[in-house]
Amino acid sequence: SAGWNRKLTGSALRAGLVLILLTIILRGRVFTLLEGVPTETGRALPLVAGICLAEESIFRGYIQPRLKGMLGLWVSLPVTAVLFALWQLPRLLAAGSTADALALGLGLALGQGLVLGWVQEKTGHVLVPFLYRTTSEWLSLLS
Repeated sequence: SAGWNRKLTGSALRAGLVLILLTIILRGRVFTLLEGVPTETGRALPLVAGICLAEESIFRGYIQPRLKGMLGLWVSLPVTAVLFALWQLPRLLAAGSTADALALGLGLALGQGLVLGWVQEKTGHVLVPFLYRTTSEWLSLLS
């Protein structure tokens, strides 16, 4: 339930680890991580992981499958992505974003929601989008 399929955990973990490595490499953070992570950034990882765990369990694990059952896959993916982007709106507003930055942030959240919804559908597990989001959000904290 909620996208945490026990039978698929092994394959989901492998897919998630591949996405983690790709994210680190493509964001150019390999040497940053090898040089050492600042203490505050290291301490932020469990908080980021907790937030991403809750959000992914809610959006990809609970809302998306239920909408899929009612509306079908190709309607549930964009609807869930829009809800996810709207969920990010208070965070973007609190950051004092300009109108352009706000539109970009919402667009990125929408795109991320679509891709992660598709990834969850293909892997059958919320672990993969959770691991990607945790890594991506946490790497954004590194200077």
